[in-house]
Amino acid sequence: MENTSNAVTILVVEDSTLLWSSMKRAIRTIAPHARVECVGSLEDSFEYLQANRPNLIICDYFLPNLRFGLELWEHPAIQSSGIPFLLMSGMGTESFLSLMKEKNARECPPFLPKPFHLDRFAQTVEHLLALNDERVAA
Repeated sequence: MENTSNAVTILVVEDSTLLWSSMKRAIRTIAPHARVECVGSLEDSFEYLQANRPNLIICDYFLPNLRFGLELWEHPAIQSSGIPFLLMSGMGTESFLSLMKEKNARECPPFLPKPFHLDRFAQTVEHLLALNDERVAA
């Protein structure tokens, strides 16, 4: 089922329910009517995406079962969809960029190091939603 309404849908892939709650509140400050769907694992995100097409994906880097959020971003279905993607992690920006270099990654998704201030998180989400709007309008 694709998101065909005007409502914004954001998929959050994060195994910390405490962080889910904080992110939902921050998202509501910039998109009060947004539907925020939260899943706690990479496997659940793939299942969700088989039936849904969110306007934005926000994903933790370290996920349960020794899985990594970068796997979701690198998935061909995500790459071809153009859905904006935000990767976040407690590893820090320098470590993340070093990891990307080690992987010989051509591109990196936008990255937000944890812990982050919720205002910065909300600004980043707002920016990525605007990019999605531009992509859909083109």
